[in-house]
Amino acid sequence: MPIFEGGEGLDFFLECARLYEQENPGKIIDLYGDPRIADKVRVRILEGSYPDVTNAGLNYWPLIRNGTVMPMDEYLDQPNWEGDMTWRESFLPGSLDAFKYEGKVYAIPFMYSVYAVWYNKTMFEEQGWEIPTTWEEFFALCDRMRAEKTWPLAFQGRYPNYSQSVIEHSYYQLAGPEGYAGMKLLEPGSFDNAALVQSFELMQRTSLDYFQPGAMGMSHTESQLEFFLGHTA
Repeated sequence: MPIFEGGEGLDFFLECARLYEQENPGKIIDLYGDPRIADKVRVRILEGSYPDVTNAGLNYWPLIRNGTVMPMDEYLDQPNWEGDMTWRESFLPGSLDAFKYEGKVYAIPFMYSVYAVWYNKTMFEEQGWEIPTTWEEFFALCDRMRAEKTWPLAFQGRYPNYSQSVIEHSYYQLAGPEGYAGMKLLEPGSFDNAALVQSFELMQRTSLDYFQPGAMGMSHTESQLEFFLGHTA
């Protein structure tokens, strides 16, 4: 079971695996993690050697449409761990909708999180900076920060998926829900349109003009430390 090894580590997954083994004697879960697990799983997919379960950050929709990924409805309709409802009923309303295709559920959420731009509240108050609400206001504020000898953004460049989230979130706002869904389904024209070009342009301008020097060589923890030390806003 290949698992993404992020900042939270693997302890949660390993504990669940060992507990499952205790409850099901004779069954062994081979669980391993890596910060770049998506690259390794991608190679396995190309080889046709699919893992039983994974949370690697990949675009699974083409695999789902091709019938490579197995739906989970059979298991979702069985009793949950506590035995007081079905597994499906134990999820928050709407939690499984994002993973549906033709009425069947192909994945379950491990967690819900928010991608956000963090800012130094003390620094903003001391400098009199206002929180931007549009891209134009954001770029204007970044220009002001640069003029005042402050680097606006700490960012890591070692793992490409961090920039992917910025690009995709921008594309969602520019192309709308239907356009975004079309991109995930690899529909013709999804990667050759004005909205996607603009999304990349926004990311390009942000990275070239406002990332702290050396950002592209940093890891996520190194860039976080730069922010915590007050080296960026």
